[in-house]
Amino acid sequence: MTKQIRAIVESALEREPNFRERSKRYRGFTILLLKEFYPSLSLANFTQLTEFGQDFSVMLRTWNKVLEERKDLQGSDYNDKKMLEQEAQIGLGYEPGFHNDTARRTKRKIEEVPF
Repeated sequence: MTKQIRAIVESALEREPNFRERSKRYRGFTILLLKEFYPSLSLANFTQLTEFGQDFSVMLRTWNKVLEERKDLQGSDYNDKKMLEQEAQIGLGYEPGFHNDTARRTKRKIEEVPF
């Protein structure tokens, strides 16, 4: 399913310049999900579905932050995150931990810039 979603997102990004804008991503996600995966859902609630996606994203980030700060609330699978991320990265064609290498290179470049 991940490869299918990647193909759909990539195709939409190629076709629709507006979808490339962060401010329009939830609208685009809603359109793609309704069209590709949930065609039986009504477009009458399009605005509500878009807002649902935004709220879901905020809730997910908040959930992650609370669990990061409150170790006593972490579930038994909390420490599986790194392994799951690496599996997903491999599935998408990245090397595991690729973002860590980028962050280190960026930090080094910033530190090398004289003021």
